[in-house]
Amino acid sequence: MDLNAFNHILGAAAEEFQATELQDTQYFMWSILKMNRMYSLPINSSPSLDDLGESASSRIAGFLKTMQKEMDEGREILALVTVYEWLKAGQPIGAEHVVKLVERLGIAADRQALILPVLHRAVQDIEVARRQTLVAIADWLGDINVYLRSEALKFGIPHEAILNIVMGSNFTKLQANGEPIKDENGKVQKGPNFVAPEEAIEALLFGANDLINELNARQVQMNNLNTVAGPTLYDPMAFVHVAQARVDGEHDEAETDEAEEVEDEYETEELPEDYTPSSSAAANGHANGGTLFGE
Repeated sequence: MDLNAFNHILGAAAEEFQATELQDTQYFMWSILKMNRMYSLPINSSPSLDDLGESASSRIAGFLKTMQKEMDEGREILALVTVYEWLKAGQPIGAEHVVKLVERLGIAADRQALILPVLHRAVQDIEVARRQTLVAIADWLGDINVYLRSEALKFGIPHEAILNIVMGSNFTKLQANGEPIKDENGKVQKGPNFVAPEEAIEALLFGANDLINELNARQVQMNNLNTVAGPTLYDPMAFVHVAQARVDGEHDEAETDEAEEVEDEYETEELPEDYTPSSSAAANGHANGGTLFGE
């Protein structure tokens, strides 16, 4: 398939998504649902261990195999990164170096036939190596994300909501001084104020329906109260007072604006260059019989 045909498929999916009137941020979730339907993969709208088309243990075992393949691909990406770093350091790289690198990283024999030509091309040009590496990383992380989201849909797990809880838990790992604790690999460790996510996840998975039912019941009660007791609880005249107060406020604002415009007009009036307050007052007093107030 060429790039034009691929873009045509993407365009058709985009049109189908637009018809749902979902928000743009929901496209990935929608596309996972579409994919699971397309490939006849399990879909559950609530947490389940029974409606998977197979046993839950078989499902998890299969997912582990999928993730292991992704980890194996990660070794190939590590080989690409290593080649790029060798080139950046100006280190000479021969074919034997590439072969030894692949063997040292434990890349399977059946995958070596695929990765070696890629590495040999990368050795020829550092820019080629840089681009190939970044493309490989982007594709790798994207695949892992799709596998995770699709698996969550199979088990009826609200993946995005779970991520919010997990991230909230991560925000509690700091020490009392606000600094993180990291291990030798740079992974942030749990601090003294750490809050584990499991309790919140359990409430999300199994307490949400109870909370929704309670909310709906409260809403019914409020609707009944508004219908039966509303006329006696609220003074209709109060709304008239509020409305009139709003109009009065707008009227006052209009008068204030008009006064400010007049004041600005006087402030901008040009005065004679030889004007002084004393000479002006004297002139006015002389014109009015020799006094300042015309008496």
